[in-house]
Amino acid sequence: MKSTGKIYLIVKRLCNIILKGLLCNVYFGKRFAGVQDRGIVFFPYHENRLNCGLTGIVAFKHKKTTDDRVDVAVLNHMLKKLEDHKVQNCRQNDLCFESHYLGGKDHVEAMLKAVRSLKSNETFYHLFVDTQRQDELSEFAGRLSEIIESESKFLSDHLGRLQSKDVDILVRRIDNLKDIAWCLTSEIVGNFKKIKNLLGSENQNPNMNVVNIFKQINAVLNSIDRLEVRGRDQLTERSDQDVLVNSGININQTQDENGKKRVALALTYKIAAEVGRLGDNTRFLRKQIKDDVILQRLAGFSHEYHTISAHTRWASVGAITEPNCHPVDNAILGNRVPEGGIIHACLNGDIDNYLELKKEHERQGCFPHKDITTDTKIIPLQIGKYIRQGFDVEEAFRRAVNDFEGSHAISMHTDLAPGRLFLAQKGSGQAIFVGIAEDHYVPSSEVYGLVEETPFFIKLDGEKEVEGRHGVTRGQIFILNQEAGGGLDGIKAMYYDRTPLALGEDDIKYTEITSRDIDRQEFPHYFLKESS
Repeated sequence: MKSTGKIYLIVKRLCNIILKGLLCNVYFGKRFAGVQDRGIVFFPYHENRLNCGLTGIVAFKHKKTTDDRVDVAVLNHMLKKLEDHKVQNCRQNDLCFESHYLGGKDHVEAMLKAVRSLKSNETFYHLFVDTQRQDELSEFAGRLSEIIESESKFLSDHLGRLQSKDVDILVRRIDNLKDIAWCLTSEIVGNFKKIKNLLGSENQNPNMNVVNIFKQINAVLNSIDRLEVRGRDQLTERSDQDVLVNSGININQTQDENGKKRVALALTYKIAAEVGRLGDNTRFLRKQIKDDVILQRLAGFSHEYHTISAHTRWASVGAITEPNCHPVDNAILGNRVPEGGIIHACLNGDIDNYLELKKEHERQGCFPHKDITTDTKIIPLQIGKYIRQGFDVEEAFRRAVNDFEGSHAISMHTDLAPGRLFLAQKGSGQAIFVGIAEDHYVPSSEVYGLVEETPFFIKLDGEKEVEGRHGVTRGQIFILNQEAGGGLDGIKAMYYDRTPLALGEDDIKYTEITSRDIDRQEFPHYFLKESS
C-alpha cells in the first residue's frame, strides 16, 4: 500500500510539472462535477455511470470562455434589424407580419437571450469596470426605447383598424421588447449602481471576485424586496451577542476531509418591523452591508466558498423580533459559539411538533435563548443533534427533516459542508423553486425571487408519493453544490427516505414572468402598480 501511494504521488507530481505550462489542475478519482475548469481527471468518478475506454481513464474539463470585451456591435446589428422591420416598414413593403415584424419571433427571442447573457459573472464584471461599454449600452437602450415608443403609439392609434391576429403579434413583440429593455436597464445597468452603492471605501477598485460577491448579495436583496409581503473592538462585540441578531458574526474553525484547517465566518443582517413601507427593510439591509467594514475588507481576500441566504416572512410562531427573524442558528443558552459547526436555517411553513422536540432537547440540557420563540429554531438544533451522533451533514439534514411534522419548506447551509445549500420540502402549503443560471443556482420560494437571474428552474414536489425503500414515501431533498458551476450536475436529489430522485433536462421549466412584471418600480405598493 505504501509503494502504491508513492507511485500515485510521483505520477501526480510529474503530471503537474508537465501540465504546468498549460495551467491545468490534475485530479485522480475525482467526481467530474467538482473539478475546476481546465482540470484533467485520471479515472474520473461518475455516479451511476459505467465508463469504458478512454472516458473511463482520463477526462478534461474545458474552461468556460467568455469574451472579455462585450461586443455591443453585435447587439447594435440586431437592433438595426428591428429598426428596419418596424410596422410601417412591413406595411410599405407588404411583408408578412408573422415572419418579418421586428425581424421575426426568433430574432426577438435571440436578442433577449443575447442581452440576458450579459448577466453572466465574467461578462458582467467587464461591463461593470468599463464606463465606455456602459455608455454604449445606455445608447443602445435609448434606441430600443424609441422603437418601443413608436410601435406602441402605432398600436394605440390604429387599434380599431387592425386585424385581430396582427394586433396579437404587435402586442407580443412589443412586450418582448419591453422585457429586453427592462433586462438591460434594470437588471444590468441598474444593478451597476446598486452594487457600487454596496461597496464601501475598502472596495473602490474591486476585482472580479469582489464584484461577484456583491453581485450575488445584491441579487438576493432584489429578490427579498420583490418577495416582501407581496400583496401583504467591533469584531468582538459582534461575535459575542447572546442571540443571532442584526450585525451578528459567527466564527468557527473546522477541518476538511484531508485534515486541513478551515476558518468559516458567517455575517448576519436582520430587521424586524411590524409597520412600515414596502422597500424599507431592503434599504436598511443595503445600508448595513455598505457600512460593514469587516465584510468590505474580507471581500477582497481570496476564499474557497461563499453562500448567501435570505428570507422574508411574517412570523406564524413567535413574536416579530430580530431574534426570531430568519436565519436562526444552532447556538444554545450558555454556549453562543455553536458546537461543531455553524448551522443557519430558514423555514416557510410550520413545525407542528416543535414543542415536543424542544422539550426533548431541554431534557438533554440544550436550552434555546428565552428571546427565541420561533419554531424554526428546532431545525438547526435537530440537525446538530444528528451531527453529534456521528452522521455526516447530508444524512443529519435528511434525518432531521423526517422528524418534522406538518407542511414545510426548509433551507440550510453550514460551514461543515461549505459551498452547498440544503433544501427540503414536504406537503402542499409551501414551495421551493431552484433557479438554474449559467454559473450558479438561485433557490426561491416563488419564481419572483429568481427571474432576475434566470428564467429556468426546477420545482421541488413535496406532495408526490413514490414507492420508496420501505414503502410509500414523499418529501424531496435537493443539495446544491456551487463547485459544479450550475446545471444538473451540481444538484443531488432524493426523497425523504433517501430514495434517489433522477433529474433530467425535461425537469427544467421555463417561466415567461420577468422581473419587469413583478417589480414595484416607482409605485409604493403592488396594488397601485397593477391597477394603474
